[in-house]
Amino acid sequence: MKSETKYELPMFSSNMEKEPQIEFKNMDVKIVIEGYDENDVMCETRIKFISVISFKHSSPRFTPQLYGAYDKVVEVIDSEWLEELKKINLDDFSFWKPKHYVLYLDRFGMYQFIAQSFEVE
Repeated sequence: MKSETKYELPMFSSNMEKEPQIEFKNMDVKIVIEGYDENDVMCETRIKFISVISFKHSSPRFTPQLYGAYDKVVEVIDSEWLEELKKINLDDFSFWKPKHYVLYLDRFGMYQFIAQSFEVE
């Protein structure tokens, strides 16, 4: 499976002191990440996934593949999960035109989103 990097975190997840905060509002999901960068400066990043139709979180102990998403938001190209959702409901899938985004954070695991888009706040 191929992936494309869409955003790289300004901090290292290995330097995070607390778990990322997840906020759900309407169909959007925001993940707030705090950690230290290479200069030991505390950074906070807010990534909002827009029009989320599905979300998964996996423990780092049960993450079979990273998709190149270590400290990055990547888009999975030719996603099996997207194909599965498309088969379930082609009409809504065609309307939303979702993409498969993945973010892996050291010690906290993998976060996956099926969403129209994302933005960094």
